[in-house]
Amino acid sequence: MFLKDYYPKLNKKFVKHKFNGIAFDSNLVKKDYIFFAIKGNNLDGNKFVKDAIKKGSKIIISEKIKGTNIDTSYIMEQEIEKLVHKFAIDSVYILQAYLPQILEGVASDLRLKLDEKYKKEILNGENSN
Repeated sequence: MFLKDYYPKLNKKFVKHKFNGIAFDSNLVKKDYIFFAIKGNNLDGNKFVKDAIKKGSKIIISEKIKGTNIDTSYIMEQEIEKLVHKFAIDSVYILQAYLPQILEGVASDLRLKLDEKYKKEILNGENSN
């Protein structure tokens, strides 16, 4: 996914940036995820930016932090809640569009695993009854 498809007022230097997912909790960050560093009532996500980068985030979106990591893009956003909302809505549409393909892949994998299990049982003379 390209960042430009989700972020309308994106600086031109970020237009070709790709990402694989989003996270608001640094513990859930995976390689090439966007980390939204949001200040909440109890925790400030800006304090966990370094953790998110260590886990593979290459794009940090925050209301206040400017980064110094050369391999990471930092985007300042004052209306972060609106941006998060847009990402959420767009993600639902993407999931809806690809859900049949995802489910078919899962079902296919499950059928293969079950076939392998029953073949082993038959070869070993085990009865599933």
